[in-house]
Amino acid sequence: MRGLFRLFAFFLVCFLAFSDLSDATPAERAEAETEAKPDITPTGQGFQVLWTPRKETAPRSLWGKYLGALGGLKVTVFQGWAQVSSSVRSEEGGTRDVASGDARTDGYRVSLFSAPRSSGFFIYPTADFLAQTIEIADFREAVPPIDLPSAEEIPAIVTDPETGETVDITDPNTYRLYLRSLGIGQRAGFDFVAGSSWIEMYATVEAGANLVEARHAIVRLGDRVERGAGLKALGSFVGAGRVGFTFPKAHFALSATGELKTYPQFDYPNPVEFRGAIAYDPQKEINERPREFVRGAALDTAEVTVSVSYVF
Repeated sequence: MRGLFRLFAFFLVCFLAFSDLSDATPAERAEAETEAKPDITPTGQGFQVLWTPRKETAPRSLWGKYLGALGGLKVTVFQGWAQVSSSVRSEEGGTRDVASGDARTDGYRVSLFSAPRSSGFFIYPTADFLAQTIEIADFREAVPPIDLPSAEEIPAIVTDPETGETVDITDPNTYRLYLRSLGIGQRAGFDFVAGSSWIEMYATVEAGANLVEARHAIVRLGDRVERGAGLKALGSFVGAGRVGFTFPKAHFALSATGELKTYPQFDYPNPVEFRGAIAYDPQKEINERPREFVRGAALDTAEVTVSVSYVF
């Protein structure tokens, strides 16, 4: 009933409006329609959800409009993490990690500031660049000996044939990876903005993918270096969240962001050898770590930032 009443009231108002303007000139009718049209741009002092950008009450000079288009100046402190792993398919049909590695980054950056001014969905293209240096190694495991009748263990000293130095044969195989990617993709998400004339708060969630990437990988083990490059379609995905507060009259803003990226398969130039899990060889009657050759690695990155901005 309430919906029918609103519909009836709407038609009644339209009928009365057109009835009053029936004898008016076209100029008078246009002026009356302009005055009757409601301005939904928020200008009040109260706290409210912003579905359209708030109207500026004070006029700006040409220089002020230019700076306003830039948004503001942002100083960001960031902390980043990266994790890489290589796996092989087990006899049971699942996957098993044979090597892993991690790295951390931190620092700060200076950039232009831009905050959402109204609530709603958005979609935009992206150009994404990755430059990740990280080490990956298989796992240290001591191979247990087999107790055989009439057998004894012979101690051995293992040395490097080039330097003659003693080496530990249980040391993991460690490769240094230089992973580079330049991609073109798409992101989409939703902004929620609410506030008043003196403070605005916003929250953003978004997700996206690189549609195509040009990748370059370098794998280094000691003096041995291998390089490879190629194209990858839909090879990485991203999810991000952001919250912030803007104080328009104070020209000040605070924000925090979290972002996760995943590259499910970053190919090596050539298969890389790692030592697998300990297994018993019935033909040799010994425990050993079989050789595993892996074609690529999975890379995951995360970054958390906190920013302070001056709004023009």
